[in-house]
Amino acid sequence: MIDPNISEQERKCLRVLAKLFGENRNFLRSPLTELQKEGLEVDQPSLDVLLRMMETYGAIEKVSRTNAQEFRSFYITATAVQLVRDLDELEKQKPVDIVGQINEDVRRNRILAWVLITFFVLMAIATFINQTISIFQNLGWMAKPQ
Repeated sequence: MIDPNISEQERKCLRVLAKLFGENRNFLRSPLTELQKEGLEVDQPSLDVLLRMMETYGAIEKVSRTNAQEFRSFYITATAVQLVRDLDELEKQKPVDIVGQINEDVRRNRILAWVLITFFVLMAIATFINQTISIFQNLGWMAKPQ
C-alpha cells in the first residue's frame, strides 16, 4: 500500500511509469528524455529524487548507475501499475469535503447563493440589533425587561 499523502509530482511520475509499463516499454535507457516526452515536466536533479522514491516504492528495479548519472537506465515493474490502482482507490475513498461541496453548489445555483446571502445578512442584522439593545440596557438608556 502507498502513502496517500505523496506529492503530486510523485503521483504524476507513477502514472507515467504505469502507462509506459502498460505499453510494454518497461526498460528506460535515458529516463529524463523518455519521461519528459510523456509529459512529466522535471529537471535532472528533481528526477533523481523522484526516481529514488520510485525505487523505494518498488516501481522501478535493476537500476544502472554511473558516476555522471544516478539513474542511467532501469526497468519499470508491475508494482507501478498496482500503486496507481491503489492511489485511484484511495482517491475514491476520500472523505467528503462539506464546505467545498457547498461552495461548488453555491457557484452552480444562483437561487441557493441568494438564499444563503440573505440568511447571513439577516443573522448579522439580528445580532447587531441584539447587541445594540444590550448596550442601551447596560448604559441605562433603556429599561430592562422584568
